[in-house]
Amino acid sequence: MIRLRGLKISIDKSSRELEKKVKRRLSIPFSDDIEITVVKRSLDCRKKPELFYVYTLDIRTKDEKKVLGKFVKDKDVFETPKDPFSFEIRGIIPMETRPVIIGAGPCGLFCALYLARHGYRPIICERGKDADKRLDDVTGFWNGGPLNPSSNVQFGEGGAGTFSDGKLQTNNNDKDGGVKRVLSEFVRYGGPEDILFEQKAHLGTDVLIDILKNIRHYIEEKGGTFCFEKKLTSLKTHDKIVDLTFEDGEVITTQAAVLAIGNAASDTFESLYKCGLPMMAKPVAMGYRITHPQAMIDEFAYGTSDRDDLPSAPYKLTFKASNGRNVYSFCMCPGGYVIDASSYYGGLCVNGMSYSGRDSGTANSAIIVTSPVLNPDDPFSTLKAQRAIEKKAYDLCEGAIPAQRFTDYKANVATTDSDDINHAVKGAVKGANLRGIYDEDSEEAFISAMERFGRTIPGFDGDEAMLYGVETRTSSPVRIIRDTDTRLSPAGCIYPAGEGAGYAGGIVSASLDGIRTAQAIADAFAPMEDHLG
Repeated sequence: MIRLRGLKISIDKSSRELEKKVKRRLSIPFSDDIEITVVKRSLDCRKKPELFYVYTLDIRTKDEKKVLGKFVKDKDVFETPKDPFSFEIRGIIPMETRPVIIGAGPCGLFCALYLARHGYRPIICERGKDADKRLDDVTGFWNGGPLNPSSNVQFGEGGAGTFSDGKLQTNNNDKDGGVKRVLSEFVRYGGPEDILFEQKAHLGTDVLIDILKNIRHYIEEKGGTFCFEKKLTSLKTHDKIVDLTFEDGEVITTQAAVLAIGNAASDTFESLYKCGLPMMAKPVAMGYRITHPQAMIDEFAYGTSDRDDLPSAPYKLTFKASNGRNVYSFCMCPGGYVIDASSYYGGLCVNGMSYSGRDSGTANSAIIVTSPVLNPDDPFSTLKAQRAIEKKAYDLCEGAIPAQRFTDYKANVATTDSDDINHAVKGAVKGANLRGIYDEDSEEAFISAMERFGRTIPGFDGDEAMLYGVETRTSSPVRIIRDTDTRLSPAGCIYPAGEGAGYAGGIVSASLDGIRTAQAIADAFAPMEDHLG
C-alpha cells in the first residue's frame, strides 16, 4: 500500500472530495479503482472560520510500485510501513501457579487480556465492584447517598478511567506499534472505528463501561478469573514465589504478581511499603477543575459557535509563572461534567467526565500547578500533602464540592449565589472561598496563568469561569521501583505497572504498560496450557 501524508481538504468538502484529491495528488487516473483507509485525521483551525481536515491515508491501487516510483523524493508519499507490534512467548520457566493481577483498571485489564489470549489464565483481583454495580454506587453517591470507599470513581472495574472523558491520547511516539494495538483492542471490544484515526479520539464513560465488560467476558472465556471486592492487604516474597494476602483472609501464591493498582490506592501503597516493597515519592501537579460555556471554547477554536457538524472543541494551555511554577490545563473534557471523585471519608477531590456525545454544553478541564517532591527521603511526602489538601477541601463545605467564580477567587471573596455554581456538576456543590487551600506560591502562579489564558481565550478568566476544588489525582504520588528491563521489583516476583505504580498517565499509556508487562511475564514463563493441559 501507499502511505500519503498531509492531504488537506476543507471540512465542508472532505467526504466527497477525498478520492478525487488522492488521485490528483498521486497522478492516478480517475478511472482507476482505489481503496482508501484513513490512518489519521486532524482538524486545522489556523484559518478559522475556514476549517480543514488534514489526512494521513493508506491507498491500495494497481501498479503501486509505479506510483511510488514517481514520488521517490516526496517525503509525504512512501510505502506503508509494516505493523511493528509483536507479542511473543519466549519464556521457558514452567508456570506452575496462575499469574495474579492486582487491579482491573486499564493496565490490569490489558495485561490480563494478553496473558489470557496466550494461555496464562490470569487471576484478576479488584478491590472494587464490577462495572454495573459500581455504576449504581457512583450514581447513588452523586445523588446524595453515602460514599463507598471500595466502590467509587477511583475503585472498581476499569479504574478511574471508567468515569472520565475516555481520552485516547498519549505522548508515546508509537515506534513499536503499541498505541495502535491498544486502540485496535478498544475497537475490537466495542469502541467506534474512528478512534483509530482521529487525532483527539475519546470514548466517553457510557461507551467505556460496555467495552470493559466485553473485555472481561473474553478473558473469562480464555480461562481467566475475576475476583471483585478482593482487596490486597499484604504480601511476602520467598525464593521464587510471592504470597498475596487479601482482606478476606485468603492467601494466593504465585510466581508472578502484577501490581496494577490505581493512583488513589494510598492505603495499599502504605501496606506494601511496610512489607518491604521499595518506593519513592513522586511530584504531583494539583489545582482546580474549571468550567466555561462550551460555546465560548467553540468560538475560540472554530471562529464560530454555530457548527453542529463539529465536535465540542478542546483546548490546551500552558504557562510558566515568574516564581518558576508551571501551570497547564489537564484532562480537558469538552461538553463534560465536573464530578465528585472522592474515595475515602473526610477527603474530597474532583475530576472531569464526558459521555460519548460530549453534549453537556459546558467545557471543563483541570488547571494545575506543578510542585516539587516535598521530602525525597520520605516516599509518602507527596501523598501526605495530597491528603492534607483534600481534607481542607472536604472541611470547607462539609463534604460538598466547593465552588467559586474565578473573579471572586482573585478578589479573595466567597461565591455565594447558588444558581450559578452548578455548571454540569455531578455531586453536591456549594459556594465557597477556595483561597488558602494551596500555598501562596501556587495561588500566585494560578492567578497569573488564568490572566494569561484569558488573553489567549477571551473570557477564560471572566465571570463565567467557575472553579471547583480540588484536582489532586493527576498522577500517582509514589513510584514503586522496578527494573527497566525485566519490570520486576527488587523484591522479586512482583511487577509494578501502570499509573498507580508511577509508570503511566492516562488510559492508553496505562493499557500499553499492561501489555508490556504481560510481555515481560511471557519473556520469563511458559504459558499454563503448555504444561498443565
